[in-house]
Order: sequence, then structure tokens, then C-alpha cells
Amino acid sequence: MMKRAGYDIRLAEGDFHCGGCGGEICRGEEYGSSGMMICEGCIEVIEEDEMSFVPMEQQEIISDLFAEWVAPDTKYLSPQEIIADGREQLTQNIRNLCNDRSYSWDAYYVGPAAQREVVRRIWDEAVKRTARTFTCQEIEVADLGTIDLRLAGVAITDARAYRITVYDNQDMNPEAETAEALYSPEDGRLGIAWGASATWADVESVEDGIEAWLNDPEGE
Repeated sequence: MMKRAGYDIRLAEGDFHCGGCGGEICRGEEYGSSGMMICEGCIEVIEEDEMSFVPMEQQEIISDLFAEWVAPDTKYLSPQEIIADGREQLTQNIRNLCNDRSYSWDAYYVGPAAQREVVRRIWDEAVKRTARTFTCQEIEVADLGTIDLRLAGVAITDARAYRITVYDNQDMNPEAETAEALYSPEDGRLGIAWGASATWADVESVEDGIEAWLNDPEGE
């Protein structure tokens, strides 16, 4: 049975009045049923509203769902798996779960705005839990092991080179392989290489650029 805005959509077998606006629902017209009958016009208003705000009755559901996803013994994906799959997949997972009639709060409808809020909270928490730290040490451009960074450093008069040690998000254990970076203060450009060719970006500072490269899964 199709649902819209939490209402089961049915065909009227007689003439009725909408429980929302009081308008007529004629025989053969579609209406929404969930404790009362409402017309398609009222459903459209509800759908439009739920695209932009979260009703108060859904706030507790959002908190409960967020808590389940981030619990240590969660039956859902780990933070690492969430980041690896991407935000778009998380959005689809939450949408599917909210449409699952077998879920414990299936008597409640979770609208689009509430779903987006759940996704935002879970994604931000996953990013925080998987964040890694780093240290960087300034070195000579000639000491860079990455060929394209070293060649770029020759062409940049104010180039500054760095060796980056990356640590995991659990025990501060350093990764076996260090990364390298080349920065041009004049242009505000930073190139970073870690076992591959360098990626370049405009940055506010060396530290901000490395942080974004390391811990921003949605960064370009």
C-alpha cells in the first residue's frame, strides 16, 4: 500500500469530508488514512512542510535512532564503514529504515527533514570518531621523495616542504609511511602526496590544508 506523509493512500468508496480542512472527498478520489481521513491537498501541505522543518513529535525518534547507530554494540555500520560508503549511501540507508514498517516506532512517520537531521548527526559523529591526527616537520625541498612535488618546488621560489606523520584515531600509532607536502605561501597552494601523485588545493594554512586532506571525507 502506498504511503504519503505517513498516511495510507486509499480510494474513497463514498463521499466524505476531510478531517484536516473540511473539504469534500468524493467517491473514487484518493485520500490519506491514519486515524482520520484527509484529502490530497492536506497531504501536499504536510509534505511541503516536512521538507523544511522537523515536527516536535519526531525529535525523540531522531535522538533514539542516532543513539542506536552510534552505540558501541550497534547492529548497524561502524563509523569507518559509514565514511567508506559515503554520505549518499547513509542517506539511502536511513530512508530505507524509516520506511521499514517492521521497525519499533513504525507507528510514527519520519519526514524528509527529520531524516536529513538523522543523517547529519550520524555523519558528523562518524567523521569525529574516525578523525586522525598528524604532525608535520619542515624539510628541504631537495629532500622530498615525491618526484612531482620536488619538481614543483624547483619552480616555486617561496616553496616550503614538509614531511607528515599520520596517526590512527585510536592509540596514536604512526602509519608506517609518511606523507609529504609542498606549500606556496604566495599562492596559498598546498600539494600533498602519500604513496601516490600529489593532490593540490587552495588552503588558508599548511595545518588547515593537511587537516582537510586527512579528515574531510567530502572534500574535493
